Amino acid sequence: MLPRSQVTGPLLILSLCLAMACGCGGGNKKRPPLGKVNGKVLYKGNPVPEASVTFMTEGAPRAGTGTTNANGEFQLTTFDTNDGAIVGTHKVTVTQQPATAKQMTPADLAANGPPPPPKGGNIPDKYKDAKTTPLKNTVDAGKNDITIELID
Repeated sequence: MLPRSQVTGPLLILSLCLAMACGCGGGNKKRPPLGKVNGKVLYKGNPVPEASVTFMTEGAPRAGTGTTNANGEFQLTTFDTNDGAIVGTHKVTVTQQPATAKQMTPADLAANGPPPPPKGGNIPDKYKDAKTTPLKNTVDAGKNDITIELID
């Protein structure tokens, strides 16, 4: 059997090397150019709260996403919080789930029925899927202020 010092030394060095490799992974990859994106989602002229907004462009390593606040306002994040979306033309999806549906148990549903529609109304299904959404927006370098108007 080897003395403890001969075993722990190499293990410690191996552990440090693995930790450094994990921490540094991807640091050398160049990110595509981004544009800051602030926006608002409206349906029938009303703000759409608690909606997920996704901007997807072909060939991008990831989508830009955001969630609307009570006023229907959002900021997009792709890599770092509120950093925006990749520059280019995007398909845009908008999905919304009533806040009460997230918190209701099966017993609540049985006792109270389905939750009320989200404030601002139920948005049409066509906006929920990248294959059916008619929404497209172009993100330019710099700041982008976008209003997304949903119609039936």
